[in-house]
Amino acid sequence: MKKLMTIVGLSVFALAANAQEERGIYSGRDGKRFRNMGGENAEHDFLKPHAGNVTAELGLTGGLGNTGLSLNNNAGMLRFRYFVTNDWAVRLGANITNEFERTNAYGTGSEEGFVKESNTTVLFNIGAEKHFMGTRRLSPYVAADFIIGNMSAHANGENATQGGTYTTGYSFDSKSMNNTVWGVRAMVGADYYIAKNVYLGVEAGLGYTSTTMGETELTQTFNNVTTTVTNKSAGKSATFTPGIVTGIRLGFAF
Repeated sequence: MKKLMTIVGLSVFALAANAQEERGIYSGRDGKRFRNMGGENAEHDFLKPHAGNVTAELGLTGGLGNTGLSLNNNAGMLRFRYFVTNDWAVRLGANITNEFERTNAYGTGSEEGFVKESNTTVLFNIGAEKHFMGTRRLSPYVAADFIIGNMSAHANGENATQGGTYTTGYSFDSKSMNNTVWGVRAMVGADYYIAKNVYLGVEAGLGYTSTTMGETELTQTFNNVTTTVTNKSAGKSATFTPGIVTGIRLGFAF
């Protein structure tokens, strides 16, 4: 609901601003077709990017009254675009996240053990955007992405089970390294240039994602006896879902 209200607020702001600005001013995507009430050349007022420009963006999270900054999160994604022409852009996104946790385990006396767990996700997306004329500040577009990536998990412990229970003489090492992700998505979106080369944007669309689980390996040692068990893939899962792709984005053109 917060995202919906934020998007509605941004849309109202954009429409109101453009209603004032577009009285007597018109621009094409190439930035060379401007006119105003006095017929003056307003080419220097062109705000949107053109062929050869690069954009970089991050995401805005939270509501209008409680906004924080984070890397563009579809999820956590830092994204760049290169305008091949004035109305066509290629886009590249990268998302690398790592979560790490250490849990200490204690015996009845001074004995101590630990469990370390880490999860890593690496995702890339590449796609294209077709921008439409819009207005001097508003740049609507349609886009499509291909997504590919990998997820891995690693845990190990000394004198503790994977649940964090102290167990003297026990150690383990668990790996799940080859979980592959791929997907496609189609979006509609718009960028609103609040100043030259500075914009806010929204996206929504449909996406399909498939995840295939790789093999897992568990090595355990108890009382100096070591065993290793390798389990085959647990299978795969797929999702097909609509939604807000990135919430509100703050971007810059160069």
